[in-house]
Amino acid sequence: RWNNLVGWLIFIIASWVYLSTIESTASFWDCGEYIACAYKLEVGQPPGAPLFLLIAKFVNFHRIPGEWCTESLMEIEERVALVYQHLQPLQGHVIPHYLYRGQDFNFIFVTVTSYEGKSLQRLMKEQGYLPSGIRSRALTSLDQIHKAGILHGDVELRNIVWSQNDESVKWIDFEM
Repeated sequence: RWNNLVGWLIFIIASWVYLSTIESTASFWDCGEYIACAYKLEVGQPPGAPLFLLIAKFVNFHRIPGEWCTESLMEIEERVALVYQHLQPLQGHVIPHYLYRGQDFNFIFVTVTSYEGKSLQRLMKEQGYLPSGIRSRALTSLDQIHKAGILHGDVELRNIVWSQNDESVKWIDFEM
């Protein structure tokens, strides 16, 4: 009887630890784990996985720039730059400040904005609730973006940041 109870207790604890630390975007199968581990270069499953993860990380960093890669990334980055230029009057109070646009390694395009705080998704995970009035502020700022003629293509908590300094809400990642 005690063996069964202890066995079930250990199973429940191990399951809870696994489910609470799993990568949020990964599936329950190995493919998601391999993708997450290769991207972050973390420890995956042995045997054979370390070599696979190193090769995947190398290929991810050292892609040979081809037309399909360079042009599509450049087009996406161009659209993001146009959105931030169009929303220039809203920068700093509805969206972050647009700081830099550039190219790295001749094929990776970078857009850098100011850091404005934690995402609402992260805030919900850490605190379990959202500060009062944050929903109305988020909707008001989204309305200002829409009135400026831009439709946010990915309205999710992860794309809304909260600055505790000035209690402002800003939208990021327009999913162009």
